[in-house]
Amino acid sequence: MASLPPLPVPPARGLRPARFLGALAVMLNVVGLAGRRFDLVNSDTLVATLLFALALSLVALGLAALGMRDIWRDGRPGAQHVIPSIFLILLSFLPFFAIISAYALTPALDRVATDPTLFADMETPAVTPLGALTSRLLVPASQTDSVQAAAYPDVVPQAVDLSTVEAFAVAKAAVDQLGWKVIATTEPATEGAAGTITAEARSLALGLPSKLRIRIGSGETATRLDIASASTYPMPDLGENARNINLFLDAYASVSRRSAPP
Repeated sequence: MASLPPLPVPPARGLRPARFLGALAVMLNVVGLAGRRFDLVNSDTLVATLLFALALSLVALGLAALGMRDIWRDGRPGAQHVIPSIFLILLSFLPFFAIISAYALTPALDRVATDPTLFADMETPAVTPLGALTSRLLVPASQTDSVQAAAYPDVVPQAVDLSTVEAFAVAKAAVDQLGWKVIATTEPATEGAAGTITAEARSLALGLPSKLRIRIGSGETATRLDIASASTYPMPDLGENARNINLFLDAYASVSRRSAPP
């Protein structure tokens, strides 16, 4: 009596879906970040897109683990799909590795200033349900000043040896040099009067906007320069607001040196 041929060994499960989901997560990350950078989507949409991509990446990781288990334990075919699947999954996790690393290394603040009173004149954006969720990652408002002082001791008011009119011109040139979007300006009416510049900058990583308020006024012995930077989305800024302030101060110093008489 003839025996039936052995049934073919089925391929490892999950590897092809894992590769597809990993590729989809990568695409969502790229589209979301590019869309926010070019103002095609709002911040809520970006955060929701990144979270959905993270969920897809986790599912893809579970499917890839199932497939590798089949290959290792049962000797099923499909090993050629392991490396492409793992590569796409790791690539899809890359934005989250960067975000988690920055979150661990920087204080959970969404605003930084040389003088906190500058925030009183800055418009507070409406908080969405998703924004209310991400805002829970921030330090309590009562601890903001102490956390900033410990993390960024160099973020302090600056004394400049210029009149307020001259300092305002240098500050405006520094903002233009940085490529920030100027929203509003109030020029000093006289040599000792105060002036302000309101501008918008984009975060380096996520493209989220920050509002900046620069104030030039008379100090006790010299013109005083203050700057505040606040995220427009309630989540840890990953160090971007402090970076904005340091970029401005560096640009201000550069413009001031260039405009100084020989």
